[in-house]
Amino acid sequence: MSLGLPTVVGGIFVYTGIVKCFDPVGFADNVASFQVLPALMINPVALVLPATEIILGLMLIFGIYAKAASLGTGILSGAFLFLHTQAAFRGVLVTCGCFGSNVPAWMDENFSWWVSFALLASAIRIWWKMQGKTDGSFEYCKQQAKLTASAKM
Repeated sequence: MSLGLPTVVGGIFVYTGIVKCFDPVGFADNVASFQVLPALMINPVALVLPATEIILGLMLIFGIYAKAASLGTGILSGAFLFLHTQAAFRGVLVTCGCFGSNVPAWMDENFSWWVSFALLASAIRIWWKMQGKTDGSFEYCKQQAKLTASAKM
């Protein structure tokens, strides 16, 4: 599999995680807008989620435990998709917070829903392509580098 898709998905997760780290209060407000967590859980989720996104993104980019990272990004993307959908059905106006608090107007809930869907589909594709391959260490990265180098010759 090309390293392109894991790099793109990983890059998106790293970027969104970093953006949220710069505005934890704003992101906590975004988490609260979904109205699904008790008040005591909002701040812990708002603090842990960005770090989780950064770690999973870096794991995908560098190919370290890539199957697990694609599973993790898939679970998060599926959860985001579910949360957006249930909020829409309940008539709850949410502020996504996917790309931070200060986003352009065109990044509305429809955009957030489609981004979540695309990330979920991408994570499933990465996970599916990784089946039957060695994963979990820098050994996999070395194997990929050798394959890439031999393909160029």
